Amino acid sequence: MHPFEMLGIAWTALLCGCGSSAPEQQASEPDAASYGACTASRLSLPLIEPGEGGHLVAALVQAVPNPPAKHDNTWTLEVQDPSGALLDDAQLVFAETYMPVHDHAGVPEPFAEPAGPATFRLRVPFMMRGPWEVRLDLRSQRAGSDRVVFDVCVAE
Repeated sequence: MHPFEMLGIAWTALLCGCGSSAPEQQASEPDAASYGACTASRLSLPLIEPGEGGHLVAALVQAVPNPPAKHDNTWTLEVQDPSGALLDDAQLVFAETYMPVHDHAGVPEPFAEPAGPATFRLRVPFMMRGPWEVRLDLRSQRAGSDRVVFDVCVAE
């Protein structure tokens, strides 16, 4: 076989092995199904999420825009104990956006500032559409530490 024929065969094999942007192939990709299940809709406020350890509860009381959108979003969050009492000693220790279908954190990170007793205002940036988690590590001297996760779908 001539060397140029071998090169042509290798080039054809390489091209055939690469991904395609054909819709029928995209639908079978793992994260395409996850995106399909992600339907942006208005958040029903207040959106109450208990902490994973059961020590704290976060209540999303305001979200602008609603439904969540790409780029900057502004959230107002209250931190409570499991009975619903506001925790005026609450601290927001860490915040991140995370996209599970791509296994990466968002950039830039959320920015939080106190907005009153037990209340925080967060700038929550989403860099792309799709399903996101907003992960918050919270702490209170009276109630303990906990992680709260809000699942949201971001529109185009």
